[in-house]
Amino acid sequence: MNVLTITQSIMKRMVVSSLILPISIIEVFAQDAAVVYKNTDNSTVTIETDLVQGSGFFVNDSIIATNYHVVKGANDVHCYTKNSTIKYEIEGYVAVDTSVDLIFLKVSGLRRTPITISGTPLEIGQKVYVIGSPKGLPATISDGIISAFRDFDSNKLIQITAPISPGSSGGPVMDAKGELIGVSVSQLKEGQNLNFAIPKSYVVSMLKNKELGLLPLSALNENRRYIELGSTYYRQRNYDAALKCFEKAADQDEAEAQYNVGVMYYHGESVPLSYNKALQWFIKASTQQYAEAQKAISEMYKNGEGVPQDYDEAKVWCRKAADQEIKDAQYTRGLEYYYGTGVSQDYTKAMEWYRKAADQEDAAAQYMIGTMYYYGNGVSQDTKEALNWLIKAQENGSKQAISLLEKMQ
Repeated sequence: MNVLTITQSIMKRMVVSSLILPISIIEVFAQDAAVVYKNTDNSTVTIETDLVQGSGFFVNDSIIATNYHVVKGANDVHCYTKNSTIKYEIEGYVAVDTSVDLIFLKVSGLRRTPITISGTPLEIGQKVYVIGSPKGLPATISDGIISAFRDFDSNKLIQITAPISPGSSGGPVMDAKGELIGVSVSQLKEGQNLNFAIPKSYVVSMLKNKELGLLPLSALNENRRYIELGSTYYRQRNYDAALKCFEKAADQDEAEAQYNVGVMYYHGESVPLSYNKALQWFIKASTQQYAEAQKAISEMYKNGEGVPQDYDEAKVWCRKAADQEIKDAQYTRGLEYYYGTGVSQDYTKAMEWYRKAADQEDAAAQYMIGTMYYYGNGVSQDTKEALNWLIKAQENGSKQAISLLEKMQ
């Protein structure tokens, strides 16, 4: 169940609190509210994106909880604290559950004490407090009571009377001790004092079952998320999980995922090694002009893997990849002109392709440019320029550059 779609049941008038609506000034009502505020306001933040604004709070010293809908679709996300103009960058997210509208964000350069999670059972009628940022007014507190517990599409919500003003989505809902009992999520547009919170149990569950490290917010796109998760699994050599993620995105015509599935067939990771199937996936990706796939097809034709060896076809695919700024392909094009392989030998064109690859820190291309200046192939002999390029190649790991530099001493 996604709380953003509660309209499927009786909540047809539900609106998310991050919509820009008129707000009223919230006052601190009682002495216990003052104590709650004093103990927790420094653990809350205002979250701003290029789309909407919301609230959040720390669940550990560098992780902020908020509603998923606050950051959904955003390209730029940052946060700030009460009475501060400093904006802190959100690096990405470490866990998300879109079905309950929760996400944990990693903030850069800001650490705060997390709000304690209550261990006390909740009761209808008990006092609650909400801190949020209505209309960008940071750390605003409101109070109320728990009026009911609701079930929507198999998930639970807490109905409260404490106002959740627009911009307060994702803020903490606390008991009289200032301990977390839920997360602000929504209000009924036409209902007075009909506000809702996600129960603390979902926060606890996410803390226990965090996902695989830090992921960029761009991964919140479902297909993008499968690719990012698959890449994380792949780096951890969990190839079965990686393949499942890549295949989900590949079936939706994501070229990068199709290429990644091809790579796994090529290496026999989680599946039997199959050059034919690898080639099929690379071709699917290449129809969307995915340059890495074009380069892979070139290598397969060059090596006769899954296809008859065909240098001419290999060059065709290599040129396609080189035209899309794949540095390995650009370097290969340089080699073709340098040695006259399938083309007329042309040092000038070789230098052009080497420079394109070298601009992308390709060590082999930097080494070749260094040798051309050292030996005067196609350019005026220039030891100083040769030294410059060979040092760059050395810094990028070229062993050949190290040998030639030692020779030059």
